[in-house]
Amino acid sequence: MVHIRTNRPAEFVFIPGQFARISSEKRTSVNSNSEPIWRAQSITSGPHDKFLEFFIILGEDGQFSKELQKLKIGDNLFLDNQNYGYLTLDRFPSAGDLWLFASGSGIAPFVSILKHFQALKNFKTVNLVLSLRDALSLTYYNEFLDLNDIAKHPEIKKKFTFIPIITQEITTVKGLVRGKNISYNSSKKRFTSMLIDGRLEELIHCKLSLKESKIMLCGNPLMIKDTRNILKNLGFKSSRKNIPGEIAVENYW
Repeated sequence: MVHIRTNRPAEFVFIPGQFARISSEKRTSVNSNSEPIWRAQSITSGPHDKFLEFFIILGEDGQFSKELQKLKIGDNLFLDNQNYGYLTLDRFPSAGDLWLFASGSGIAPFVSILKHFQALKNFKTVNLVLSLRDALSLTYYNEFLDLNDIAKHPEIKKKFTFIPIITQEITTVKGLVRGKNISYNSSKKRFTSMLIDGRLEELIHCKLSLKESKIMLCGNPLMIKDTRNILKNLGFKSSRKNIPGEIAVENYW
């Protein structure tokens, strides 16, 4: 897992939650006839930042990952001038309670959304639920999420909840509920089971509501499938073009 930060071209505009295609120039320096390898990566910087930031999971064998690892400070990236993706807050016709469900690196687009403080002011609560395999990963993701940045905005902090769910260990973890620190036991339950038995709503002190809840899902396809099925059984509908709904989805791999 790596962060990459680069200068943001003045003409490059995006909506938080979108992604962009990037490529390392290192491949073209080896063979002038070779084509750059493009990969779509979620933008994790805020909409008003003067830089672009990406959170990237490196593969062991992929050529893109190998070339990316050769980059040094001062090197350049190719950036496609078109942004992509529809996991954006404008999918919802009105505000209410914002629920962000992520597994692992699926948190990346939500990081950019959480930096769009002006848009978050429209919501009554902002609830981020992150599923991870082990507690060791949580240390890294906490740094990546940068809760200190949210703390600088009291009007956002008081409505913000962060609940990490550890699925492969029984351990005590720390989170936030309405900006206040909490500790709780993560007992190897997935948040899907906690949705079914009501434990998640109890922990967050917020009820899922067809009238108030706006839900975004990002992560592995199985998590999305299971979570969406649970929500659909509760009456929630996916938001589609020209058809308002309560659920917006993006498979992260």
